[in-house]
Amino acid sequence: MKFLPMLGSVLATTGSAWAQVDSCRAEKPNVASFTDSVSGVSYQLAIPAVSQAPFPLLLSIAAPKNITWAGFATGGSMIGDPLLVAWPNDDTAVVSSRWATSHTAPALYNDTKITVFKSSGSNATHWTANFLCCKGCSSWTNGSIDPFNANETFGFAASNMSVAQPSSPSSAIAYHNVNHGHFNLDLTNARNSADQFEMLVKQFRSGN
Repeated sequence: MKFLPMLGSVLATTGSAWAQVDSCRAEKPNVASFTDSVSGVSYQLAIPAVSQAPFPLLLSIAAPKNITWAGFATGGSMIGDPLLVAWPNDDTAVVSSRWATSHTAPALYNDTKITVFKSSGSNATHWTANFLCCKGCSSWTNGSIDPFNANETFGFAASNMSVAQPSSPSSAIAYHNVNHGHFNLDLTNARNSADQFEMLVKQFRSGN
C-alpha cells in the first residue's frame, strides 16, 4: 500500500506518489489542494485538460486517524450535488456517493461511477482514500464543474463519530460534527495533459 502525498505534516508520513513521475519527463502532475485547519483533512484534485464537463475527477483525501469519515461536495453545497464520502476500512478505504435534498442524512446516489485504488489505506497517524470518479461527478442535474475556473467552489465535511458498517458503501453515517464548509480551488492548477493524467491514474491504481 502506498500513499499519495498530502499537505503539511502528512508529507512526512505518507510517501510521495504524486511526485514519483518518470524523471525523464519534464512534465509534472498538476494538483489543486486544500486542507481544513480544524479537522486536519486534506483534499487533492487533478483533472484532465478538457474544455468542458463531463470529465473524470482524480481525488485524494487524507485524514487524521480520529476522523471517521470525510466528505467532498462537487458543487460546493450539501444539497443538490454529488457528495463523495470516504472512510477507512481495515487496510483500504470506502468511498460512497450520496445526494441530499435537505439538511438531513444524504441518501445513496447511483449516478456516479467510482473506483477506489489500492494505494488507499492507513498508517500510524492518517488514513487516505485515493479514487477516480469517471462518471457523474463533474456534471449532474442542474450543475457542473468548470475546468477553467480559477475559483471553483467545493464543499467539505468531517466527523469523528463511528461509521455503522465500515465495509459497506451504503452504511449509515453520523453528523459532520467536527467541521463543514466551503473552499475554492484554482482548477487551472489541476489541469493535466492526457498523458500526465493517465500516468497519475496508473500510480493511483498500482500504488507504486
